[in-house]
Amino acid sequence: MRYLFGFLCVCALGVMPLVGCSETSGDGGNGGTAGDGGSGGTGGTGECADWAGQWMLSGVSCDGVAESVPDADLSIAANCTAEQIFIESATCAGTAQFVFIPEAEDTTVDPGEVTCSAGCTVDQCQATADWGQPYTSTISRSGNTLTNTTLVTDQMVSDEVTPCQAGETMVSVAVVATGVTDACTNDTDLALVCDAGFSDTLDACAEAGGLVGADTATCLEADPGLSTDCASCFGADIDCLVANCMTNGECFPDKFNIPCEACRADNCYPALDACTGDYVCE
Repeated sequence: MRYLFGFLCVCALGVMPLVGCSETSGDGGNGGTAGDGGSGGTGGTGECADWAGQWMLSGVSCDGVAESVPDADLSIAANCTAEQIFIESATCAGTAQFVFIPEAEDTTVDPGEVTCSAGCTVDQCQATADWGQPYTSTISRSGNTLTNTTLVTDQMVSDEVTPCQAGETMVSVAVVATGVTDACTNDTDLALVCDAGFSDTLDACAEAGGLVGADTATCLEADPGLSTDCASCFGADIDCLVANCMTNGECFPDKFNIPCEACRADNCYPALDACTGDYVCE
């Protein structure tokens, strides 16, 4: 059975894209008919430039109820082609291709080929030339976060590309993949983030930056003087917090509560720990 969580996330046999593309001019290619899923088509040149880059899936929910998040990375090209790499185990990885087709208001997501590494079992990944029917999504970008909203259809449930039920609203979130790891474990940054006053400084920078990750990171570079890479980790965490744990009120107005901490632990802390390095303050 195949369960696909958001942008293009995978658990078991398949994948599912979540993000659309900027709604600018272009013919969008041929999305195909409902019967066979179509040929995929291509978007107009440069139509998805706003989304181009490397992204990391950080959260997915069904009618506001959070689902588990798989280990999945998303790569989007300016011409609206994209691929998702999902890790099932130390010996199994799959790659899914898909195309975004911009339309007047929404974006059609057209799934394509799935390939599997040699170490995969059929329970982890199944290769296919066309893994699902096209479906419609809307997206928004705020700083380093992409948010996709999809009204789940019976066809999506039948294709097993969603953990949600038909009629539910699936919201998927991806954040910019910085590629940075262990950024705060050097002696200088470690001393700063382990300082007793760092939490207050982080809160002040987040507030001064309007809860925008990039502005929060710039503030942290200035005071207390974090390196660019280390500061970017905390900026990305703020974007994750806003995208995943503010909409339903888990962390607003009080971020020091059990629901907020649980939401951040599920959606944000794994990426933060990987970026900063899982350091221990003595």
